[in-house]
Amino acid sequence: MTTGQVVTVASLLGLGWDRAQVSAAIDAGTLVEVVRGWVAYPTADSLVIEAVEKGGRLGCLSGCRVHGLWTPDHSEPHIIIGRGEKRRRSAWHRHTSALPGEAVFPVAECIAQVIRHHSPEEALMVLESAVQKGLVTRMEAEVLIADCSSAKQHALRFFDPRAESGSETRVRMWLQQVRVQVRPQVQIPGVGRVDLVVGNSLIVECDSERHHKYTEEDYARDLAAKALGFETLRLSYRQIFLEWDDTKEHLLRRLSTKAHLKHPKPL
Repeated sequence: MTTGQVVTVASLLGLGWDRAQVSAAIDAGTLVEVVRGWVAYPTADSLVIEAVEKGGRLGCLSGCRVHGLWTPDHSEPHIIIGRGEKRRRSAWHRHTSALPGEAVFPVAECIAQVIRHHSPEEALMVLESAVQKGLVTRMEAEVLIADCSSAKQHALRFFDPRAESGSETRVRMWLQQVRVQVRPQVQIPGVGRVDLVVGNSLIVECDSERHHKYTEEDYARDLAAKALGFETLRLSYRQIFLEWDDTKEHLLRRLSTKAHLKHPKPL
């Protein structure tokens, strides 16, 4: 879904439509009237429509999702309302600057809202996803970090543009916080690129999808890594997001053996 599927009538007029064409499109069902001055295409995201209906714009985590970024699960829409508007839901984040002319805040502003209202971990998830997808540059990401509070800046020091999913970000950031050496997105000859190498010889692969199943390629890569002297640990989405406390305890016990510090020795 593109962010341009809920638009103002004025923007259509600026593209060469006339009011008769807009009315005809609404009558034909190719456009749907949202509120006065706003229309949507039938395939528009329902959360974007809801934001405009309530007098706001979609932003923060919900805006990041619409822009195509990897976001942690959030059940309620993150609707940004302007100054003086009544706050109707706890999941809405008050925004005191002028609302944009578009139904969804620009991606950089959505990220800034996440940094402002959410944990550093969630902020890193969307920030690293944005850089990895090329929606913001590394320099733009660093400016967003520099513009936040000093406490947030300290927590966001783990920013790494190489991360490819929020799952990877969460595991890597935790390892860094407990002062364990970890390298993201490592290319291993004969194996390929792996999510994380912990210490010298432990590969950690982080599933970013709820229902990921091992493929034949996954099994082949694990076998190749074993032949090179690496151990591979695969963490599911459930283990990373729904059973995270138990997973951290398991990782701590495993790391306490210091086996990950051994240099890999090919079989």
